[in-house]
Amino acid sequence: MAEFFLKEKFKEHSVCSAGLNPMAAAAMDPRSQRYLSSYFENIPMHTPQKINKSLVEKAETVFCLDPRILIELNRIFPKFHKKFKLLNYQMPKISLADPYKFNDKEYWIIMDNIKLLISNLKL
Repeated sequence: MAEFFLKEKFKEHSVCSAGLNPMAAAAMDPRSQRYLSSYFENIPMHTPQKINKSLVEKAETVFCLDPRILIELNRIFPKFHKKFKLLNYQMPKISLADPYKFNDKEYWIIMDNIKLLISNLKL
């Protein structure tokens, strides 16, 4: 979900979605689709990649949505620790928990937080 807002805001940068164990699903979470459809007319296919050394090497910055992922990336790729940042590093009081198992209301709050963080993000 963050990928779409990052691409919209930072058109001059290359943005991709990658994870430690990306879900192999035909589509993103329906709640994310509903959320995105309230901001975008056409939502492209969402196909997250598995993060790897090549992606990390090429990246200027790798944004993590939660501290657990940040810790794991630092463990796997210690040489690149300066590239890893929490998406909320400029606004640390904004909560970003993984909303996958949240109820719809809590899920929507995290989506709003992601959008807020990206709209205020300065590279």
